[in-house]
Amino acid sequence: MMIGGRKVNGGVLALLSAVCYGASVPLMKTLEQGMSASYGSSLLYLGCGLCMVLVRGTDALRAQRPQRGAALTRREAPLIVLMIGLSTGSAITLLAGIRLSSASTASLLGNFEVVATALVAQTIFRERMGKRMWAAVAAITVASLLLSWSPGSEIVVSPGALLILLACAIWGTENNITRMLSEKDVVSVTMIKGFGTAATCALIGLLFDRSSLSLVPSVLVMLVGFISYGVSIMLYITAQRHLGAARTGNYYSIAPFVGVIASWVMYGVEPSATFLLALAFSLLGVILTSMDVRRGASTGQGR
Repeated sequence: MMIGGRKVNGGVLALLSAVCYGASVPLMKTLEQGMSASYGSSLLYLGCGLCMVLVRGTDALRAQRPQRGAALTRREAPLIVLMIGLSTGSAITLLAGIRLSSASTASLLGNFEVVATALVAQTIFRERMGKRMWAAVAAITVASLLLSWSPGSEIVVSPGALLILLACAIWGTENNITRMLSEKDVVSVTMIKGFGTAATCALIGLLFDRSSLSLVPSVLVMLVGFISYGVSIMLYITAQRHLGAARTGNYYSIAPFVGVIASWVMYGVEPSATFLLALAFSLLGVILTSMDVRRGASTGQGR
C-alpha cells in the first residue's frame, strides 16, 4: 500500500490497527469518569460513524473508487437491527464494567471475546473447532476466571469483571451476526452500525440517565471512537487485502496486550502474581488461536 508516496507493509497496518483499538480501554478508563455508560458508548460510536463518513467522502473524490463490497438491500435489514441491538448492549455493558475494574484487567478480559465467538459459532452455526481452538478456549477461560475473583479471604466474584465478560459474550454473538454481512460494503455496514448504536445509546441515556455531559471530555471520547473504532477498522480491512484474514487476525490478537501495557504505563500499577498468571494463560490462548487459524487457512478451512 502507498501512503504519501511510500510503501507501507501490511503487517505494519495490522499492528497499527491493534494499537489503535488496544489503547481504547485505558483511555476510556480515564475519560469516562463522571460520564454514564450510555452516553459514553453513544459518543464512541458517533466517532466511529463520523470516521466512516470521512472514508466515504474520500472514496467519492477518487478517480477510481475502491470496491468495498456489495450494496446493502432491504433483505439485510433484520440483521442490521440485530447487529445494532447487540452492539448497544455490549458497548454499555463494557463501559460499566471498565468503571468497576482496573484498566489492565479490563483489557486482558477482552480476550474472552475469542471464547464467546468460538462457542456461538460452534453451538448455533455448527462450525467445527479443532483441538487447538478448544485448548485456546480453555486457556482464556482459566485466565478470565483468575481475573474475575476479587482478592480477599472469601471467594467473591468481581462485578466489573462479570460485566466485561457479559459484554464479550454479546460481542461474540454480534461477531457471528456481522459475519453474515461480510460480503456487503464494509463502510456502509460500519457507518450504519456506528450511527445506529450511537443513537440507541443516546436514547437510553435520555430515558434513564439524568447526568450531563461536559464539552471537552465528550469531544475526547468521540476522538477515541474515531481512532480506536473507525481508523482501526479501516487499517484492519486494508491490511487484510495484503495479508489475508488469518495473518491479519494474528497481528490483531495483540490488541488486549497493548491495552495491558498502556494501562501499566498510564497508571503505574504493579501487576499481582494472579494477574501475571492470567496474562500467561491469555497469551497461551492467543497463540493457540493463531495456530488454529493458520492451520485452517492452509487447508482451506474457515474458523
